[in-house]
Amino acid sequence: MAKKAASSKLTVGSTEKMQKQELDGETKKIITDAVSNFKSKKVRKEFQYWIRLITLQTKSNELVRNIIQWLSSSDVIKCMEGYNEETAKELMFQAGYIAYFTKNKDEVDKFINLCMKEKTKNYLESINKDAIPSTVERIRNDFLLSNDRIMNDLINIYSHLRKEYDIEFIYRYPIEILKDMHEIKRNSKPIAVCMYGKYDPNNSLSREHSFLMLLSKAYNVIVVEADTDTKLGIQLDKIYKKFGKIQLLAIVGHGNTKEIKLSKGKGEEHYLDVTDKKEIEIIDKVLDKNGDIVFSGSTAISEKDKTSLGKLLSRTIHCTVHAPDIPSYISSVTIEQQQGKPVIKKVDYFVSVKRARELVYKGEKVQTL
Repeated sequence: MAKKAASSKLTVGSTEKMQKQELDGETKKIITDAVSNFKSKKVRKEFQYWIRLITLQTKSNELVRNIIQWLSSSDVIKCMEGYNEETAKELMFQAGYIAYFTKNKDEVDKFINLCMKEKTKNYLESINKDAIPSTVERIRNDFLLSNDRIMNDLINIYSHLRKEYDIEFIYRYPIEILKDMHEIKRNSKPIAVCMYGKYDPNNSLSREHSFLMLLSKAYNVIVVEADTDTKLGIQLDKIYKKFGKIQLLAIVGHGNTKEIKLSKGKGEEHYLDVTDKKEIEIIDKVLDKNGDIVFSGSTAISEKDKTSLGKLLSRTIHCTVHAPDIPSYISSVTIEQQQGKPVIKKVDYFVSVKRARELVYKGEKVQTL
C-alpha cells in the first residue's frame, strides 16, 4: 500500500550525531550556502533531512558535496519556487530520495525536468493538498520504473482522469486499471463503476487493488471519486450517457449503515445517505436490472436495521447488495457468467487478520454468507 511521502522517511539520528561527522571546511561551506538558497522553510527542512542522512551514512565528503550540489542547482531552486510550498516540499523530498538511492545526477536532473514541465505542473496544481504527498510519491515510483516517453504518457493519463472522473488519489488504484480507463470502448465489456469517497484519514481505501484487478477480468472498470453526493450523481449520469447501463456499482468509503462519508465537510452533501432520493434515482437509472451493488469499507447493511442504506438501495432498485457486517475491505470476489453477463456470487471481506461476514440483501431478505 502506498503511503504519504512524509511517513516513508528513514530514521537518520539526531543533529548532534551529524555534527560529530568529520566534514572538511569546503563541505561545511557548501552546506551553509546551499541551505540559504531556498526561500521556503519547509523545502529547506526536506533538503536538510537528506543532507543529514547522507552525512550520517557515508564517510565520503565528495559524495556529500555532489549530492548537495545536485539538490541545490539553479534548476532545482527554480522548480521549487514554481510550486506552492506544500507541493514544493514533497517534490524536494522525492528528489532527495532519488539522489540518495540512485547516487546519479542524471536521474535527479530528469526528475526535476519532469516536474518543471507545464503539463506536470498543471496536473499537480489541480489536486487537493491532501492528495499531494501520495501523488508525488506515485509519480516518483513511476519515474524510477519508466522512461521519458512512458512518463509523459502517464502524466497525460493522470491529467485526463483528473478532468474526466475527478481522480486525485491515484496511488489507490493499480496502474493497469488507470491505463485501461483511458482506452475504454463502448460495448467491449460490461461496465463496473467503482465510486470512492475522497475522505480517507488512514489511507485504508488503497487496499482494494486485488479487487479491482479481479473485476477487470470480467468488466471494464471505471473508477470515480466524489466529495459530494451531487457530484457522485453527476459522475454516474455522465458514464451512463457515454457507455449505457452499468452492470456493477462498487461504493468504497468510510461510514455506517445509513451513510458513507465522501469528504471532510460536515454538511449533508458530503455524505451519501438514506435521504439522497435524487442520487438513488440516478443509481436506479444507470444500473442494469440484474446488476449488483457492492460496498467496501463500511457496514451498509444491518440484519436488525430496516432503514440501512444497503436495504434501501435493494428495495428501491430491486438489485442485489453485498456489504460486510463490520467495516472491512474486499480481499476477493467470485464472479460467474449468467446469460452472457457477469454476476457477483460471493465477496470475501477482511479487516486486519479477521474475516468479516458478507451480508447479501435482495428484496426483503438478508442472507449471511
